[in-house]
Amino acid sequence: MEYTLFIKKDMSRVEMESEKGKMTMISDNLARTAYMLMDNSGSKIAMKMNLEAEMQKKGIDKDPEVEITRESKVIAGYTCYKAIIKSTTKGDKETYDVWFTSDIKGNYSYETNIKGVNGLMMEFETSREGKTYKMTALSVEPMDNLSDDLFKVPSDYQIMDMSNFQGGMKTK
Repeated sequence: MEYTLFIKKDMSRVEMESEKGKMTMISDNLARTAYMLMDNSGSKIAMKMNLEAEMQKKGIDKDPEVEITRESKVIAGYTCYKAIIKSTTKGDKETYDVWFTSDIKGNYSYETNIKGVNGLMMEFETSREGKTYKMTALSVEPMDNLSDDLFKVPSDYQIMDMSNFQGGMKTK
């Protein structure tokens, strides 16, 4: 799976392509909200999420144990450092590795930030149920003057609140 990440101040946008189609996540790190944009054959939905509530609902540890190691490597031209993250999700202990750089300035988003890791994640690797998942940045391109519209839900998307998803969706 490939993804593109855009960062501007406290906002981020992640665009992902997979065999299932395109998915976009727009996050406001300051307000701790995100919108997952889905376009299913013209049916456009923006699922609104409260990031703190979603973490709590999924049983994700807000303050994982972080060990910054002395290991380093270059990813996409940036010196990155390894962090070993130990967290708990719904009572299950999980350990994963991230490689991050402090050389790219920005206020990192929910998708790219782990408390205690002070930099942009450039690589993430974890194993679950016998499968290994790994995402690595291939390139970093400075993009001056990104439009604010890139971080807004397009007007042709129907906004639904994720907090009401279990008991039926609430349209806004």
